[in-house]
Amino acid sequence: GAVPVQQLVLCSLLCLLFAVPSASATTPQLVDVDVDFPAHGIVRTTLIFQEGQNPLNRFTMQRVRKVSLVHQRPLLLLSPFNASLEHYALRTGSRYTDSFIGNLAAHGIDVWALEDRFHRGTANSCEAGRGNDCSVMATWDLHKRVADAEFTRQLIVAATGEVTPVIGGN
Repeated sequence: GAVPVQQLVLCSLLCLLFAVPSASATTPQLVDVDVDFPAHGIVRTTLIFQEGQNPLNRFTMQRVRKVSLVHQRPLLLLSPFNASLEHYALRTGSRYTDSFIGNLAAHGIDVWALEDRFHRGTANSCEAGRGNDCSVMATWDLHKRVADAEFTRQLIVAATGEVTPVIGGN
């Protein structure tokens, strides 16, 4: 029988995760995947990775692209400090393709957006009595942001074969 598109997307992403070499001692582990279709012909895959045992030490990556067999040039978008991926999904109209990320995907760009670790958790997640070990946040410096971006670039290479994707952000 026919295999649903969501299962094909998920299986292909899981296969490429095992193909990505890691330069760090602690490889981020995939802890959650969500696949949806925010507009006709557009697939959005959201991946959440965790490094180590601390649930605060996570980052989110989102891939938005046309459902197509034609090669699409990859673009890695780095989110602004402490901004969520929703920053790129703000719309000027009612359709998802009216957003920055949706418009790029609709025009044949394979968009990979990386959300900064600082966006994880609620504003009071590190207050006394909450039970969270927030000391991991001391490691979230520019080097960690670069490492997350490099990890994402490696996924892009594994998924698309593009060694030098376009990198942007604001």
